[in-house]
This record gives sequence, structure tokens and C-alpha cells, in this order.
Amino acid sequence: MSIYQRGKVWWYEFVDHGERYWGAIGKVSKTMAREVETRKKPEVAEGRYKPPSKKPSLRLDEFIEDYFAYYRTNRKPRSVKRHEVSWQYRKSRPVSPTCWNAADWGLASKCLFCTLLHC
Repeated sequence: MSIYQRGKVWWYEFVDHGERYWGAIGKVSKTMAREVETRKKPEVAEGRYKPPSKKPSLRLDEFIEDYFAYYRTNRKPRSVKRHEVSWQYRKSRPVSPTCWNAADWGLASKCLFCTLLHC
């Protein structure tokens, strides 16, 4: 377990059974932060720890829908069309697990993983 300070706020962070737990303690002294930290680990072990609710991550296709809805209302039609065509092209191409196929775009030579995985 560890505590650290960012600005004037103390934070705790630890891993239990492969799951990371972290959170803000607040603007307290270092001694108080250590006390709070020592109470958190037993709470996790006993199942009493209630982590703050996490917002689910937005899927890429959901994000793109929101992005284009915003873009259609705030940009020129020709710009919207260019973005839509670019997205359709990018969507039709497989995405490498290690990079965005920069070599296919002429931006860089293939990375080692792309060379090994033939992507």
C-alpha cells in the first residue's frame, strides 16, 4: 500500500488479489492519511469496501455517433462529409493490436510487433 500527495490532497493506492484500489483521502496531514490507508485494506479483505462508482467507458462506435452528431451541427457540410468518408475508410481496415498501421499511412516504418504479427 502507498500514499502520495498531489497538490494538497493525499491519495491511497494498493492492489489486492490483482485488483487496484485507489482514492482521494483529502486535505489532511500525512499521519491522518496513513491512518485512513491502514483502515482501507482490512475493509477490502472483509468485503466492506465500497469503491466509488465508475462510469462505464464509452465504446468507440458510441463515441463516433456522438462525435458526428456534434460535428454535423457545428461544422460545414463539406467538412462533415470528409470526416464521414475518412471514418468509413478507417473502419473498413483492420486495426493492429500494437499500432494504428502507421506504415500503411506512410507515416512511419512498421514497428517490430507489426512485422512479427504480419499486420
